This record gives sequence, C-alpha cells and structure tokens, in this order.
Amino acid sequence: MGGAAVTPVVVEVGPQTVRGSGAVPHQWISTALKFIADRMALLDEQPVDVSALWRDVLGAVAGERADPLVLVVPAWWPQSRVDVVLDSAGAVSADVIVLQRSAVLADAAESTAATVVELSAEYAVVTAPGSEPVIFSRGTDAFAAHLETATAVLLDVPAGVSPLPGVVTAGLRRLGIPITHSTDARLGRAATAAALRLAAQEGFSVRRIRPSRRVTAVLAGSALTVAAACGGWAVQAMEARPPTDAASRLLVDGRIAVRVPASWTVERITSGSGSARVRVSAPGG
Repeated sequence: MGGAAVTPVVVEVGPQTVRGSGAVPHQWISTALKFIADRMALLDEQPVDVSALWRDVLGAVAGERADPLVLVVPAWWPQSRVDVVLDSAGAVSADVIVLQRSAVLADAAESTAATVVELSAEYAVVTAPGSEPVIFSRGTDAFAAHLETATAVLLDVPAGVSPLPGVVTAGLRRLGIPITHSTDARLGRAATAAALRLAAQEGFSVRRIRPSRRVTAVLAGSALTVAAACGGWAVQAMEARPPTDAASRLLVDGRIAVRVPASWTVERITSGSGSARVRVSAPGG
C-alpha cells in the first residue's frame, strides 16, 4: 500500500440487503440475493448472469474508491454463497476482506463480556465471550435456554430481519440480563477496526482474506461442527445440491432461461393443440 493511509470501504452483504456508501436499485439487490445460488437470474424480465449482477451491485454500493473493500456477511452463510460475492468483488477492488457479522461484533464486544446474537429470518448465531459461534434455529427451546446463560446480550438485527419476540427479551430482562442493540454505525466501526488489524498483519500480500473461525450449528436437535479449513463456513450441509454437469447449455425462450445438460435433446413444438413450446428430454427419454 506504499505506506499511505488505509481507509477501508465497508459493505454489508446479506441476509436481506446490500448496503454501502453508494446507491443501487433495490431490484438489483433483491435479485442478486434471491439467485445467489444460481448461475442465471431474471432481472427486468431478462436473463442475466448472477456473477455479473453481483459485480454491478458491489461496484455501485462500494462507491468510486474501494481499497480495501471489506465485505461483512452473515455468519451462517455457506461457503458457496460467500464465494460468489468474493469472486465478484475481485472486479471492484484488488484487496478484498470478508468478515462475519458475529465475529466482528464479538471481537469488538470482548471487553463488555456480552454474548453476541446475530439474527436472520430462520437462524440465530450466538457467540459467547471466548467461545466459538453456535447456530440455532430461531424459536427453539434450545435457543432460549442458551440465551438465559448469558451475562449480557448484544443483539444484532440486520436490516429486513424481524427482531426477537418481546416475550423473549422480557424474559431475559427478568433474569437480570441486560440487552444492547447493535447499530449500523457500531458494525461499521467494528468492521473497519478489524480490517485495519488484518491489513497490518497481512500487508495485503493475500488478495482474498477469508475468516477462519469454527462454527457449531445446532439445528433440529442435532449438532454438527463445520471445520474452518480454507475458510469453512457454517451450515454448509444445508445446501444439498446435485452435482453440476460441466457440459451444459443455456436455453432462453422469452423471459425464461434454463440451463440443461448439453447431451439432452431440445425440440421446439409448433404443431398440435396449445401454444408453441419447447420440449427437453434426456438421452433415451
């Protein structure tokens, strides 16, 4: 970096929005998040490449200068989602750092002995001081019981995510457990501080920096530990997807785009009853 002052550009990515210093149409964001696990998406009734859409979204929200670019992502996101964002961010900045929300806030809250609770629509990531993050399904008895062991709670409710029910927060306060709500400003300050520490340690010799925390997921009564090798992420097992056939082609018909194996037969039918249509069948099918 040539000894110049480093001012990280922080962009909050997911679970319900993408936010930074720049502006971007809401439909771009919602489409990018909705189709993050796919190769193609429909935007304004037209098929678009998901990676290209993410490049446009990140470039717009990051503003004119993003050196380094700090992406703050949900702790429960699987590695496949993070990779989509991380790879697209490479077109926006030469130096990209990815941080988990819970890890950022937990590091900043260490002096307060607070347990950080990161919420999403379905999950809650709980990080007690000096402990590894644990993921619970929201609304479960196990989640409520775990919260009751906290000394204090720092509650992180991302934009677009519903807060904890009042009965839960009231129960914690009856137990004498204070609750503090995180803010956008607090998350931004914590992410900036974490990025500066990483910049000093790494010297940006590594262009793509991933977190290396271990995360335990407690879902539907079963526990699994996800290794952090090469930046392992929580709940990877939740994305059970069939293997992708590398030999494939994209079919576009009007507003619909479908990727099918290249060996499949594609036939456009214009005769007979009904409107024109496309029939796709596997070999021998």
